[in-house]
Amino acid sequence: MRYIFRLFKRNPIAFVISSILTLATMLSIIASLAIIMVAILAPRILQEDFSGKTGFFLSTEKFFVNIISGEVEINNLRISPPKEYNESDFLTAKRVKFKIDPIKFFNGKILITEFEMDAEHLNCVKISAAKYSIRDFIYAFPGFAEFADGDKFKSISMSIEKIDYLDKSDAKIPLRWTSKKEFNITLNDIKSPTLTRKIVGEALEKSGANFVLQGVNL
Repeated sequence: MRYIFRLFKRNPIAFVISSILTLATMLSIIASLAIIMVAILAPRILQEDFSGKTGFFLSTEKFFVNIISGEVEINNLRISPPKEYNESDFLTAKRVKFKIDPIKFFNGKILITEFEMDAEHLNCVKISAAKYSIRDFIYAFPGFAEFADGDKFKSISMSIEKIDYLDKSDAKIPLRWTSKKEFNITLNDIKSPTLTRKIVGEALEKSGANFVLQGVNL
């Protein structure tokens, strides 16, 4: 303590500047370590949070989160439905990329500002009048994440190569449909749920997959 006092007494200005620089360096190192830890733990946290809040299981080959920019990239994504559907896949995608609000994320909320998906297969399964996988997923998803509105929201871009529908509500006569061509959609405005549903519905009808939104209210 005496040594520190002597340094301060000898050159107060230099001592203060040196102390500030030392403190700034330490804080920078601590912040960098915190960012690295978040980057490592975030994918696992998001996976567990996704399963816990939607009931659908997520697995992936690569899951990258840049907490500074808010960029999230997932390669070779596979989402499985709840066990009651008895189906291996609900959605498979080559790549999913989206941006989240970093500040909201640290506060425990996932707010999506951009979303892009290149999917291979969407498998819609109905097992009863009340249980339909796509409807279960759409209604449960907001518990995990929300899309930003207003100027914060940029765009959604999705393509799905193949969409299947299987109705098993009547075990004696199961019904199956398959989309006629690839589903593509780009939305730059989701402020109006009615308009969004209309645009999505038109894109699904164009691809021969208008069965997807059966019983779904957006």
